[in-house]
Amino acid sequence: MCLDTVFLEKPNSEGFGYKVFIKRGRFLYSEFFPRRRTTKKWVGASWTEVSSTATTRSTLFYKPAWHVFTKLSDAKKWLTWAVAVTVLFSGKFVIRKVKYNGAHTQGRQRGCDVIVANGLYIFPGDLAQQEA
Repeated sequence: MCLDTVFLEKPNSEGFGYKVFIKRGRFLYSEFFPRRRTTKKWVGASWTEVSSTATTRSTLFYKPAWHVFTKLSDAKKWLTWAVAVTVLFSGKFVIRKVKYNGAHTQGRQRGCDVIVANGLYIFPGDLAQQEA
């Protein structure tokens, strides 16, 4: 997931948002980084340790990390899109409320507002779900 547009203003360094995960049994997996994730503990963005940058279609660069939707309605749009286009994953896609910290970039992805942050705390309980 890469941003289409990067906003020049910086986001608040911490806050709440929504994240789409793949759920298999009782385990959660990130869409593009298939490591098992657990709830009720902070998870760092381990791929931020590399010196790479992500790019947008407008060629603005930003440090890769967790992409968090600022609105539940945007997470639901992404959920529907992810299920429709996926060929890589099987299982149930779910939306979870998350708390983020270390936010450094904000922008838009497929028309949805997104914060990019280094840390993520995943709350238990699915807010929405859809089978792939």
